[in-house]
Amino acid sequence: MNQEVIIMYDNQIIYKGKIENIPIKEHVIIEQSIIQFGDDDPCIIHRSYVIKKILIEFLKEINSHMNGKKLILNHINKEMIEQLDLEHAYNAVIEFC
Repeated sequence: MNQEVIIMYDNQIIYKGKIENIPIKEHVIIEQSIIQFGDDDPCIIHRSYVIKKILIEFLKEINSHMNGKKLILNHINKEMIEQLDLEHAYNAVIEFC
């Protein structure tokens, strides 16, 4: 998961960096921590596990739809995109560096 990506919306970069550092909405982290561990105030270990699991699934989804170097994110599972803490992510384009 050490891949670098650029996520752009309307020719503006909304995220640039490693996939493992894409921000996830806080309420999603807490919801998943409750599901996985029964923990509504996740410690760093639970938080890290949940984030990594979400981003691994995100990467799998991207790779299953990728046909080249770029992908419009609205081609993948909408619920997955809504977990990201990025404005306009649903209509953004992701590109692997």
